[in-house]
Amino acid sequence: TKELVEEDDGQQVEWTLERMAEGTALSPGQRVRLSFESLSRTGFLYVVDREEYADGTFGDPILIFPTQKSMDNDRVEPGRLTYIPSATGRFRIKPSESAKTYVGESLTIIVSPKPLIDEGHLQPKAIKLQPEQFNLWLKQWKSTSTKFEMDGGTGQVMTQAEQSAAKLNSPLLSQEDPVPQTIYRLVVKPDDPLLIVLPLRFAK
Repeated sequence: TKELVEEDDGQQVEWTLERMAEGTALSPGQRVRLSFESLSRTGFLYVVDREEYADGTFGDPILIFPTQKSMDNDRVEPGRLTYIPSATGRFRIKPSESAKTYVGESLTIIVSPKPLIDEGHLQPKAIKLQPEQFNLWLKQWKSTSTKFEMDGGTGQVMTQAEQSAAKLNSPLLSQEDPVPQTIYRLVVKPDDPLLIVLPLRFAK
C-alpha cells in the first residue's frame, strides 16, 4: 500500500511500505514501522528499547510501547497486527550521540498473559524502566528461540489487509493472507510470558 507522509518542511511525499528481513542494516534518516503478531497467544504487548554498544553493553531500558496514546491497542491475538509506533507513525533512524561506539538498538518484545505495568504509570511518550526490574524479566523469561524468515518476502509491499488488521474492529488475518516476514518459535512454560530480543543494526 502507499501512504502520504508529511515531511518536516510541510510537503507531502508518497511512500510505499515494504517488508524488510530481520538483521537488515538501517541507514540514518531511514523510516521504519514495526509490526507484531502473536500467532498462538493473546496477551499484553510490551516493547523495550535499549541502545547497544560495541563493547557489549547497553543503554537504559526505555518502554516505547505502550504509552498513554497506544494503551488501547496493547492487546495482541492471532490474526491481529500491532504497529509500532502506530498504524500511521514511523521511526526516523537517528544514530546515538553517546560517547560509546554505537552499533544499533536492542528491542525486547514481551507478550504477557497479564499486565506488567500499571496503566496509571504510562506517559504520553516513552518512559524509562528500572534496570533491576527489566533485568529480572530477562532472567526469568528469556528462552531458546528458532527464527524462520519468509522466502522471497523482502521488498514485497504490505497488503491492504495487513494494514487494516491493526484496527480493532477489522477482520483478522487468515491463512490466505501473507505470512509474517520473520517468525520466532519460543520454548516457554505455558503460563510464562513470551520474550524475544530483536537487534536493529545500523549501517556505518
